[in-house]
Amino acid sequence: MGFWLRLFVVVFTVFLSGNAFANERGKTTEFSAVMQKFNKEYKARNYNAALEYAERAYVLSRELFRQGHFFRFMATSQYGQTLEKLGNPEYLEINEEALGSLGNNFAPDSPALFEIYYSQALGYAKRAESEKAIFYLSKVEDIYKTHHVENRLLMAAILKVQAALNTAEGSFEDAEEKYQQIYEISIEVFGEDDSKTYVPYLDIGKLYLARKKYSEALFYFTRAHEVFTKNLPERDTRLQNSHAFLVQTYELLGQREKATEHCIAIAKANPSEKVDTFKPIFWSEPDYPQELVHEGEEGSVVFSFTIDEAGMVRDIEMVEGSKAFEKAAREAVERFRYAPAIQDGKPVATHDVKHKITFELEN
Repeated sequence: MGFWLRLFVVVFTVFLSGNAFANERGKTTEFSAVMQKFNKEYKARNYNAALEYAERAYVLSRELFRQGHFFRFMATSQYGQTLEKLGNPEYLEINEEALGSLGNNFAPDSPALFEIYYSQALGYAKRAESEKAIFYLSKVEDIYKTHHVENRLLMAAILKVQAALNTAEGSFEDAEEKYQQIYEISIEVFGEDDSKTYVPYLDIGKLYLARKKYSEALFYFTRAHEVFTKNLPERDTRLQNSHAFLVQTYELLGQREKATEHCIAIAKANPSEKVDTFKPIFWSEPDYPQELVHEGEEGSVVFSFTIDEAGMVRDIEMVEGSKAFEKAAREAVERFRYAPAIQDGKPVATHDVKHKITFELEN
């Protein structure tokens, strides 16, 4: 990101000093200001704030610059990058648009393209779109072999894409082996007590969750969480993710009190009193009633309920939907876990929270 900002400041200053697009002077000035505000928020990891500026720069770039222009590519790719940081899957499509705006700005194996190629490779691998993932992975590998063969962290990035492909194919042992290699590389580069070293432990834990080996998952999540707690601010995404994975794992192990500790920790780091912002940290998929499967029936159920001080669901009432699906949906909702609301530093109950469960047949 620092590379892009330095290049932007130099090139855009030259751009503004000329007479081209004089009638668009106001918008080009706004574009420059928005890009610099974006960079400030992005560097501070304030990704929600950065997104507002990234989206505005993206819109302005489409008005100001032709397809293939450097600034249009840069604004579009930074918009995609911010969406990715916020977990919005639309980043893949935005990045594709950015690559369509590449023009002649970079050689196909330019090091400047490593990041966007890597994002595409990993994103498509996670979506089990293997053909696209392999296409972009080959570009990442070309850049690595040509420019960065001694860079161990880029080798770790390639291993992460390969591990995601293994996971999508159900080759969990191969995926775990690659995450262990990433962990070992991280120890070499960052040291044993650095938070970045233990991010692969979250990935290994997820593999064990997928295989329903909950005790093994707990080991990896707990070790990562210990290091994150010691080194990271409470609102850091890595620490919050480790809390969420521990909620899931303790629930699956039947240790609800342990899960509650992490629900409350998430709540205190992200206090909210707005009912419409509550989303479950842990949820179980409802069992589709077999008799309704045979009849080809679909439907939905909306419940109103209370989230208590521990983040558990109480006082469930069906407010609309199909009675035929009520029992199955209710059994699922009873197991949901939330981060409770916080008032004056203490968890409190929230009433009249609504959640909709939809039953749809795949075929």
